[in-house]
Amino acid sequence: MEHTNFLHVYTGDGKGKTTASIGLGIRAHGRGLRVCVYHFLKPRDSGEDVVMKKLGIPVHHYGIEGFFKPTKPPDKLKDIIKQGFRDAINTIKSGEFDLVILDEANYCFFAGLMPVDDFIKSIEDARCEIICTGRNAPDKLIERADLVTEMKEIKHYFQKGIQAREGIEF
Repeated sequence: MEHTNFLHVYTGDGKGKTTASIGLGIRAHGRGLRVCVYHFLKPRDSGEDVVMKKLGIPVHHYGIEGFFKPTKPPDKLKDIIKQGFRDAINTIKSGEFDLVILDEANYCFFAGLMPVDDFIKSIEDARCEIICTGRNAPDKLIERADLVTEMKEIKHYFQKGIQAREGIEF
């Protein structure tokens, strides 16, 4: 089977899924590939976004402040995520970019904010690398993927009550 695209999935309960995808994005950019990033469920810039913007890598955010139960996401968030996936799929299909990162897409699939079947069908004819990050990657996405990496938490300082730190977690 000849691929016109490659789908990477970074999943699991461990730290580093977004960081790994952004690292690959910066590597690709350094080699002259065109990179674009879509963050879902994250309404603000992280430290790596600041660097990517300085490098000229487009970064888009689709999210709201605060947390939600995966079984009951707010309607406002549903609409924002649907628009974000429409925009990301249009970008993927445009051929303008060589690598498109969909950060926290897996969790959107898990929470029912985007049907994974619709997403998989929409990228069939894409001609770029696609990375989906986030916990709880659905089995159908894993089956379609060309590369799957699971980050496994063994030990984390959050367990000692240490909060997220700027420059390390965001």
